[in-house]
Amino acid sequence: LYRLGQVLSCRVVHVNPEKEKLSLSLNLLEELDARNSEDKSARWARRGQIHSCTVISRSKSSPDGFFVQLDATKEEAFLPVYHLSDHSTLADLKMSQLKAGSKIESVLVISKKMKKITVTAKQSIVSWVKSFEQMPKIADLSVGDFIAGYIKDFQDYGCFIEIGNGLVGLCPKAYLADNFVNNPRDIYNLGDTVMCKITNIDVEKERLLVSLKHIDVGNEPSMTGAKL
Repeated sequence: LYRLGQVLSCRVVHVNPEKEKLSLSLNLLEELDARNSEDKSARWARRGQIHSCTVISRSKSSPDGFFVQLDATKEEAFLPVYHLSDHSTLADLKMSQLKAGSKIESVLVISKKMKKITVTAKQSIVSWVKSFEQMPKIADLSVGDFIAGYIKDFQDYGCFIEIGNGLVGLCPKAYLADNFVNNPRDIYNLGDTVMCKITNIDVEKERLLVSLKHIDVGNEPSMTGAKL
């Protein structure tokens, strides 16, 4: 199909300045196909998009939260209570203020499975996504970067933190705090907003390791709900 020295037209799909490497594609139709796909799906919300929305009603079952309608697409989404604010005390206040018809200026689509959409109103995460011209991918991140996220899950070996682009980073138990913590649930709650520092990136496997130690993130604005 190809021969050594042959001149070809190609498209740059990824640049790694540190390793001085380029990833190229010979399929020049990929970008056109992607654009056409985006045009066809423009009327549907996608993960990573920021929308304004209108409250429909409060959930009458677990988990607690609000059903909202995305203003641009008219789709229904769910806004969990712990995603109302970066701070749990403000989340409680907002929960008491919201009612049917209330407007929320900015929410971020963090999950879309089938037709079930989940959004967050945590402004630290919304602002982080807004700081990029396009939805950031793992290749746009670097070791040492500070990122805002929220506690997504607990395990015996640490906790998982989701950031605005849908990536999930693992904070090992040894990096939960300056002092050793045996159980992450002792200092964090599910849904807490945290500022973390990237300590390792595996681009191929799309995996992140992060630190929540104060000595690592102490110079960044604190948004944690940790019970320290």
